[in-house]
Amino acid sequence: MEHNLLRTFYLAAGAAALLLSACGDGGGKSSGGEGDRFAGLDQAILAWKADIEATHESCKNKVEGTGCVDFQVACKAERAVTEADRALGVTERVVAAFRWQGWNPAGTEQLPAGASAEFDKIGGEWARKPTAPVNPTSCQPIQG
Repeated sequence: MEHNLLRTFYLAAGAAALLLSACGDGGGKSSGGEGDRFAGLDQAILAWKADIEATHESCKNKVEGTGCVDFQVACKAERAVTEADRALGVTERVVAAFRWQGWNPAGTEQLPAGASAEFDKIGGEWARKPTAPVNPTSCQPIQG
């Protein structure tokens, strides 16, 4: 039983690594230089992380000064930009999901938490806005 559990864990971890690397290459890469459609997205996501750490309910409980830990960008995916969006100056759109661990109110265990956001590139700058939760593997909307 323990062997199967470890095997499942390693398979899941490997699949997650592949998905994250795939997300970073196509829809939503952000580290390139001049002409990179997604330049600056990494910084916008880091600002979002800082905002989560400062304001999210799951990060308020702290143990030895630490609130939320193990932040991971679970997925990033490019979204269509409509003509109406373009008329408003939007040139790119990306949805992303973060996952992390936050302490329970008693500070005795960490619990999983997450959030989703949409980023629009307007005038060369990324603006973040709330979005409905997305599947952290595919970045597709969760049907409810």
